[in-house]
Amino acid sequence: MTSSTAFPSTGAVQPIAVVVAGALGRMGAEVVKAVHQAPDCRLLGAIDTTPGKEGADVGLELGLGELEVAITADFEGSLCLASQAVRNDGPGNGAVLVDFTHPWWSTTTPAPRSPMGCTR
Repeated sequence: MTSSTAFPSTGAVQPIAVVVAGALGRMGAEVVKAVHQAPDCRLLGAIDTTPGKEGADVGLELGLGELEVAITADFEGSLCLASQAVRNDGPGNGAVLVDFTHPWWSTTTPAPRSPMGCTR
């Protein structure tokens, strides 16, 4: 089983869209690096609440060079971006959210709802 989708008509492979929550933390940063290096994935979003980092390029913050992915604290907005990517990429494609936030955050923050009706 592959982790990306081949288009039957062209044989082209569409990379999986990935959003990383906790992107500047120790483990989240490793996930961002792995996604950046994986040919079958594309980094779509980087969520983090580190003060002063909102809007900064996650690649520059992690020493990977510019990735053109801005750091945001907007969890729900990032999920919307992922759902739009799924819609735009076509049938059979999906997106992944990797959550490396602190456990207390996920139990004290109301669950966002994406336009696709998904909640965490």
